[in-house]
Amino acid sequence: MDKSKKLRQSNLELLRIIAMFSILCFHCVFHGKAVIEPFGLNHYLVQSFLILGKFGVNLYILISGYFMIKSRFRWEKVILLICEMYFYNILIGIISYVWTSSPFSFAGMIKHTVHGISHPWFLTVYIMVYILSPFINKMILNLTQIQLKRLIIITTFIWSVIPTAVSLFNGGNSENLLYFNDFIIFIVIYIIGAYLRLYPSGVFNSKKSSALIAVLSYAFIFGFMFVYDRFSDILKPETSMYFIKQNSVFIILLSIGVFCLFKDMKIKNSAVINTVASSVLGIYLLHDNKISKTFIWNDLLDMKTRLSGDFAVLYIIGFCLAIFIVGFVIDIIRQFIEKYTLAKLIESSAYKNIKSYIADKYIKVISKL
Repeated sequence: MDKSKKLRQSNLELLRIIAMFSILCFHCVFHGKAVIEPFGLNHYLVQSFLILGKFGVNLYILISGYFMIKSRFRWEKVILLICEMYFYNILIGIISYVWTSSPFSFAGMIKHTVHGISHPWFLTVYIMVYILSPFINKMILNLTQIQLKRLIIITTFIWSVIPTAVSLFNGGNSENLLYFNDFIIFIVIYIIGAYLRLYPSGVFNSKKSSALIAVLSYAFIFGFMFVYDRFSDILKPETSMYFIKQNSVFIILLSIGVFCLFKDMKIKNSAVINTVASSVLGIYLLHDNKISKTFIWNDLLDMKTRLSGDFAVLYIIGFCLAIFIVGFVIDIIRQFIEKYTLAKLIESSAYKNIKSYIADKYIKVISKL
């Protein structure tokens, strides 16, 4: 068995699975665009799934920061991630042509494939942060615990506390203040994940504290939705979903609380959990492509209609589980293909010689600057 697979922690791999399933459920409701009668039980049950979107994303980032602070950067991983993105773009493009019976266009396929560079925002930002991770990690490791804690407090205050508080009273968008963007919040949460790996003591080291913070954060977000529906005429935010944004203080606290619960959970190493977790990025790329998300939630499943019915929650869980399973099977096939093609190429002496030659040239150019 590969050494990296031996080091997998099934407790956090299970959390990785939960994070992706949470994102899947969020997309089901968000892209389903249901019009539900307010104040009813079904309304609040369906709305509760919207909390899971950025919560799942933050969990994934925390896991990344937790592991990557002590891992070695590899360009091969960047290549594999980009190739995985292209694999799903090509696959979805082919399925789209077959399903719609459209005449095949090589130029159209190329355009769809290249579009993947900018579309899957999460993978794009993840690759950017991964490329910079050696420098980010060096900064983190050279700071004392007090300095790192201050950095987290300052950055969280600037890009989470201030936007959340200010926008609450002026009716703005908390993600439009202080030059906020996905890249910035990814780094902030990445640093928090790294801190939890380096310095596990503190309030979040207690399971009771972590659970309490997570429950209270979720209760506040859900409670605000309930209050907003009844007092929307006097509240400034434009939507009851105000506190579900990625930089929301309560979403961040909820994510950290749940992460810490799983971080300290004792689970026997499970090959099943680890294998399923290895496919979650592929499941994301499969179901949230620009073409597939419209096809799955609107054309194939008609979620707008189903979410308005009495069995909305069962539809959400059932369909998301089915998509997760299908995505898992497809990604296992992709991994098998990758293992005997791209992975073999990366392990070849020819690739290593080319890599060494480029690295030498790069060092010579940099040294002259």
